[in-house]
Amino acid sequence: MGSGVRSGRLCLIWLCMICACQSAASPTLAERCERAADFRRPDAAELCLPAYELTGDPATGGRAARALQAREGALPIVEWIANAVGDRAAGADAWLAAGVSRGIAGDTRGALAAYERAVAMRGAGDTQGQLRDAVGLIYYYLGESDFHAGTRQAVIAHDLLSLVDPGEDQAAAYINIASLLITIGNLSVTEQILEEARCVIPVTSPQYARLRQLDAFVELGHERLASQRLALREAHALALRDGNTALEWNTRFNLVDVAIRDGMLGDAAALLDPRSLPAHIRPQDRAVVAYYRGLLAIARGDHAAAVQLIEGALPDAPAGWIGALEHVHGRALARAGHPDQAERALLRSVAEIERKRDALESDTFKSWLLADQRVPFEDLFLLYLTSGRLDRALGVVQRATARSTLDGLLQAESRSAESGGLAAVGEWSDGMRKLAIALRSSPAMVIPPISSLLAQLRGNHVITYFRARGDLWAIAVGVDGGLAARKIGGVAELTRRLAAWQQDIASPALADELGLLLLPDELMPAPGTPIHVVEEDPIADVSFAALRRHGELVLDHHPVAYAPSAAVLSVTRRSPAPIRAVVLGDPTGDLPEARDEAREVAGRLNVSARLRGDATRTAVLDAGDATVIHIAAHTVPTQTGAALLLADGLLDAGAVLDHGVAAGAIVLLTCSSAPIASRDELSALASAFIAAGAHTVIASRWSVDDKVAHAFARAFYQANGLVDPVHAVAVAQRALARDGIEVKQWSTFAVIGGLP
Repeated sequence: MGSGVRSGRLCLIWLCMICACQSAASPTLAERCERAADFRRPDAAELCLPAYELTGDPATGGRAARALQAREGALPIVEWIANAVGDRAAGADAWLAAGVSRGIAGDTRGALAAYERAVAMRGAGDTQGQLRDAVGLIYYYLGESDFHAGTRQAVIAHDLLSLVDPGEDQAAAYINIASLLITIGNLSVTEQILEEARCVIPVTSPQYARLRQLDAFVELGHERLASQRLALREAHALALRDGNTALEWNTRFNLVDVAIRDGMLGDAAALLDPRSLPAHIRPQDRAVVAYYRGLLAIARGDHAAAVQLIEGALPDAPAGWIGALEHVHGRALARAGHPDQAERALLRSVAEIERKRDALESDTFKSWLLADQRVPFEDLFLLYLTSGRLDRALGVVQRATARSTLDGLLQAESRSAESGGLAAVGEWSDGMRKLAIALRSSPAMVIPPISSLLAQLRGNHVITYFRARGDLWAIAVGVDGGLAARKIGGVAELTRRLAAWQQDIASPALADELGLLLLPDELMPAPGTPIHVVEEDPIADVSFAALRRHGELVLDHHPVAYAPSAAVLSVTRRSPAPIRAVVLGDPTGDLPEARDEAREVAGRLNVSARLRGDATRTAVLDAGDATVIHIAAHTVPTQTGAALLLADGLLDAGAVLDHGVAAGAIVLLTCSSAPIASRDELSALASAFIAAGAHTVIASRWSVDDKVAHAFARAFYQANGLVDPVHAVAVAQRALARDGIEVKQWSTFAVIGGLP
């Protein structure tokens, strides 16, 4: 045995505490250690630590360290083992355990160093160990909110699963992969992973309780609330069975949250009863208890008690809990009749959310974070509306959704990424990270102060929709800079009405009903004034041009344009530069109408059309100082949203941003070049051109017939579309409607931006 092992005095102390020391090395003890470690038995440390002390075997040391890694106060002995095994590949697990222990102790930099050392030491053929390394790194990156790096490790872990023997390592891998996926909001692939996990994780496994907790999160995402409640109860019972105090604590508060939501306040109170909680809890745990007790007090109508609870917890609360506590604080103060204090508390809450967002290393998931944590913004928005401070309410809307083009692009997760499995999620994550890096210098990322925003929008009529506490609201910025607000209605009822109209989009009665609801008289400008619309769920895919008011199409009185946000719209101003055009058509040789369209448009703009093999992505990327780019081509889905299929390959949002394709106007008369995304943004491709510097994008929001696209292009350019694109789109749509083109076809065309 090496002297390095014998010099570990701490180990001797631990041996006296947890076992009767052995007088001689015993092969049986080492074998028992290996079996206990493989199955994650509670007595693994008691078996493996003596075995390592007696044999000095690095693999046994790694097993001992892993068995001890989560125990309170065990960091010194884990560190001792890791240093003793040094760089011997068989002891890589000791460094992996050191990473976990350091992370629990709050040493994040040291944790990553330990994980990286384990990976570097690991033998090339040790697939079981490589799986453990990937699982440990998923755990680490989840804790650091670096979801992009975590996704990379999840893909690695999933690829290794079929190469290792069934057991607790495999179970832990499935659980960590699913935890990562549920955190980034991908329910579909989470369900796939959990179904795979059920085949290898028996009910007797300690990992099964975590599996049921993840089931509960999936059920919540699908709004299957009864199933969520059942899964949480099972997870809580299993955590108690296994003596897993951390998971029991976690699921206890999941159940409290459900009980408060469902109005089962007695159940929530029982779970929060001091007699059922540990006598000594950490500051973070005290903050959790205060948070949920505050929510319970608000649900009972005892707002003064809620204020007292939160104010008692705030001074000692960890930084990570300040935002949540201040949100409950603000809600309670507002309901207790203290609006000024409520405003200050809610402002602190939203500032904490924005701080976390800015601190995330992976831009890919910033928009998801804000979408998931927008309720404090909603409460602040409603507080300002109640007091008539509409400018501040509009400012909160910009902050709440972070509706810069950055977030529009980063939310453009395609259906293939949602349903294509873990590899597709990894490709999506990589693509979105590239987009985020390319977007950093875009002026569209900047959310200006509300006073500057209103000054920049003056002379235009902009209606911004915003969802808050189950209702949809609209704030209109008038041509004169005045503000008006109106509650549109409950989200559930709006969803029902919208579904009815979409099933019969040509129905004048349904279009009129929805139009009057979404565009009430008090929010409308004078006839002839364009309306710039910022959409929001549940109306994110409504074509406002196809709506009616008082028996007539909105389009007959108001041209309609769209914007990802009022902030983005404010930076999309047209340039007086002379027209220099690039026109591409039929790059794949199977779109004769697109070819004719390109020739006709090129003739009008006095340039030569680039057709078939000449219609390349290179031509777009090298467009330089072109003031307009017109493309008539196929659009295909990718992991990062729509891409143009050109003769030499795909042109996607990342390429547009990387090369700075900053033409003033972009005309994309393709299939689905600007579909509305699932939350509130136009697609990645159209938004990328705006982010790169375009002042206007003309695009189709869903599939369009080639002949209809050709007819639209002719009417658009005849109406002087490059000078006044918003009016020209309206003129072209009216012409198509008069010619009997069905509503679904002519209403697909949208202008994004387009301010004069």
